[in-house]
Amino acid sequence: MADYVLGIDTGGTYTDGVLIQRGTRKIVKSTKTLTTKPDLSGGILAALGDLLPDDPTHIKLVVISTTLATNAIAEGKGQPVGLFLLGYDQELIREFSLDSRFATTRYHYIQGGHDLYANEQAPLDVDGIRKTVLKINPEVEAFAISGYFSPFNASHEEQAYQLISEISGQPVVLGHELSTRLDSVQRATTASLNASLLSHLQNFIQAMENSQREMNIQAPLMVVRGDGALVEAEQAQRRPIETVHSG
Repeated sequence: MADYVLGIDTGGTYTDGVLIQRGTRKIVKSTKTLTTKPDLSGGILAALGDLLPDDPTHIKLVVISTTLATNAIAEGKGQPVGLFLLGYDQELIREFSLDSRFATTRYHYIQGGHDLYANEQAPLDVDGIRKTVLKINPEVEAFAISGYFSPFNASHEEQAYQLISEISGQPVVLGHELSTRLDSVQRATTASLNASLLSHLQNFIQAMENSQREMNIQAPLMVVRGDGALVEAEQAQRRPIETVHSG
């Protein structure tokens, strides 16, 4: 019996699926079902029911893509995020109205950050972080941290990560892990957007994993990034911003 690759694409309205013969790339089956919200498992299971071969163990790879992250950004439906800006110049941000690009209104300036030579420009304000987290934690679903010149020295981001994680118990995203570009505003925006999308992609991947187990599909699960590359599901859950334009 032939081996297969299974593809699922979940959009805002429809969930499309295809079963491809491995090696020949011949399309064996395809389907289109309605996307079911808020529980995506219904649409996924319906698609899998249409696509499954007689022996599901012959599916050797499952690849998924989705416009859920893109739609959430376009529709303003990301989760509320608390953004910490370590060492950013408040006056500069205000003068050029750059704060409108942060993708959240819950941004907070914290003393710290580094300079172009990776030297500490000021000690990290640990007490300020602690007080702010305790204040806004009930209002947000995740946190993002961006330190000034953190691609050269990420120690303040990492220190803030430990503190915020311990206090809040919520997901925390670090700017330097997502972008090595020196544009500090863009890096903060990327971190904030990524944090706001975490639950969207995690729910999708969890629904897919649950559906695979129910259908006895034991193949590894990969996710299509926005640039067409494949990444492991675990990595995609941490970096949903990379799936923008996927699908």
